Formats: sequence, C-alpha cells, structure tokens
Amino acid sequence: MSGQKKPPRPGGNPKARPANPRSAPDHYALKAKKEGYPARSVYKLAEIEERFKVMPLKGLPRRVLDIGAAPGSWSLYLLRRLKAGPPGGLVAAVDLKPLASGELAGAASGFAFFAGNVFAGEIQEKLAALAPFGALFSDAAPDTTGNRTVDTARSLDLARGVWELCPALLAPGGNL
Repeated sequence: MSGQKKPPRPGGNPKARPANPRSAPDHYALKAKKEGYPARSVYKLAEIEERFKVMPLKGLPRRVLDIGAAPGSWSLYLLRRLKAGPPGGLVAAVDLKPLASGELAGAASGFAFFAGNVFAGEIQEKLAALAPFGALFSDAAPDTTGNRTVDTARSLDLARGVWELCPALLAPGGNL
C-alpha cells in the first residue's frame, strides 16, 4: 500500500474539517478575540468574580497580582475592571512567558509586568515593593510531563508556593 493515496474519510473531503475538533475556535475563543482578549480563559475569571466578588473590596488596596499571567487575558480583564472604578489601582503580572495582549503593552499607568519566576528572589523583591495587594490571582500551571503522578505533584507544589507568598504580598483581609 506504500505509494498509494489513503481513501478520504467518510463524510467528504478530509481537508474540509479539522482532524481535532478542539483545533477550531469555539464560541468562547471567538468571543474573547472579538473583545480583545488573547485567550478564552478570561471567562473563567469573569465567572469567579461574578459569583465570589474577589476583586479588592472597599478598604483594601486597589492593587492586584496576576501570577502565571501569560498570555494576558486575566491581566487585561483585571486592568479593565480596575480602570472602571475610582482612579488609581495597579495590576502587577508575573510569568515566565511574554504577554500577548497589545493593550497591556500600551498600559503605561496601572500595569507592571515582570518576566521571570515568581518564586525567584529578584521578582519577589520587586513585588514586595508594590505590596500589599488586595487580591492575588493565579492561573499558573507547571510544565507537564504526561506522567499523572509527577504532574499532580508539580501542580500541588505550585499551588503551595503561591499560598506561601500570601503573608508577604497579600493585604490582611485580601483574597487569593
């Protein structure tokens, strides 16, 4: 059978539809793009905020920290929310990867991005200079190996590490 073409898949032209249904943008991916967000994950944060009101409440600093910020949807959502309120406020973001949002690059005031590991000493020093934060957000995920045991342990270590940042960075009464 070498040298022969494979017969087309049932249902028509094999190039007419993606091999993986997740490779085509879904409703939320299209909505995110239309609204200027780099990723659909923004709607996860929007739902959390709607249900639990985790943005800094009255009496807390109007500063928030986004850990694991790339590609930038959460940071952009947080920045838009803070700018909709009274003047002031700051979104600080940290990630190993660069951000994809052009709107964030143009946000000279009210936004600070730190490229690097949030657990590194120099990054923690920079964040401590901006602390306390009224809320810490994290959608960070470790690199995966495909080994469930290893990946679960890495996720737990990352979550524990974010939790351990709270005493130094989170204002009393703030939200994680």
